[in-house]
Amino acid sequence: MTSQSWWTTWRTSIAAELFCIDLSPNESCESEAIMWLDEDEQERWKTQSSPSRRREFVLGRAAVRQIICKRLKVRNDQLTFLHNEHGKPRIRVNKRRVSWQFNMSHSQPYGLLALVNGLKVGVDIEVRKPRDDFDAMARVVFTTPERRCLVGLSDKQKRCQFYRMWCIKEALIKGIGKGFSINPHTIEIPETMLKGAKSGLWQTADQNGNISSWRMADLSQPNFAASVAVEDKGVVENVCL
Repeated sequence: MTSQSWWTTWRTSIAAELFCIDLSPNESCESEAIMWLDEDEQERWKTQSSPSRRREFVLGRAAVRQIICKRLKVRNDQLTFLHNEHGKPRIRVNKRRVSWQFNMSHSQPYGLLALVNGLKVGVDIEVRKPRDDFDAMARVVFTTPERRCLVGLSDKQKRCQFYRMWCIKEALIKGIGKGFSINPHTIEIPETMLKGAKSGLWQTADQNGNISSWRMADLSQPNFAASVAVEDKGVVENVCL
């Protein structure tokens, strides 16, 4: 199968390779993308609730397959995915788990894929859509210090800051891979990033004193907010922004 050009390599940041996926209507790409899906994925594609959801699913999943096949130098028929109890996918090649991990997010026409070897990873992207409930949502997902960052802002500034903080927190939650079992108030955005830094380090300790560390980067662009979080195992990485 020949690859269409609905995805591109974007950049590398804190050990993760990042790829942009164009999810806008494209009949030629959609027709070719369907051929990349396995039987289960094709059934899931058919059950999507709307044409836009079917398009986003097929273009996103096919791009994931193309990128992983190219990076790992494997055939598409060798590639399957195993999901944990919270739905986070893991890569399998010839039915065996590999060290590479990935995470994908999408919002309207934009898809973002992060791929990294040997480390957990999470990514989030959000188009900054206007909404009437920023303050209500902030009470649900943000801590008191985080909510203070929204006080006194204009509507436009509040929208930008809300989505920036949302993506930073969501990328980390997705990287940890425990879904809605995590209380978002227990995930505190690094103070340096609350003050505007483009990168930061998040750490927590379990009941036994074992420390978990994650490196985070704000990838926001004029058209969207985005962030990536990569598990840190003591190796100092250069942050490329």
